Amino acid sequence: MSTPPAQQTFDSFDTALDAFGVPLENQPEMRRIARELDATRFEIPASARYVSAFKAAGPILAYFSKGFVDIPEGHGVYRRIVMPVSFARGTGGHGHNRAPEPEPDVCPVHQVQLPATRQCDSCAD
Repeated sequence: MSTPPAQQTFDSFDTALDAFGVPLENQPEMRRIARELDATRFEIPASARYVSAFKAAGPILAYFSKGFVDIPEGHGVYRRIVMPVSFARGTGGHGHNRAPEPEPDVCPVHQVQLPATRQCDSCAD
């Protein structure tokens, strides 16, 4: 029987971000937000779904996920700040973590998606 993962506590936001695996492209904006909130303590819960930010004592100031930050505004309302990259580092092929698919090529005349040949079937007639 394996032991469930334990909560991890950090005094350094950079160490917490690294342990959590936040994409490097998101880290500067997340650091800026943590500084603005004056957060001094950081935790990754046993579920490992986010990094929570606190002051020395008090409620959670923000939840840092890999692709967004949720800031509690009271009464169950959160302000969400979406980061530039919304997928995790080194997660492999999990569909929910992949970069979005590129927009398909569209025929400029008929406004339909082009097949792999990139030749519109209607234009070919």
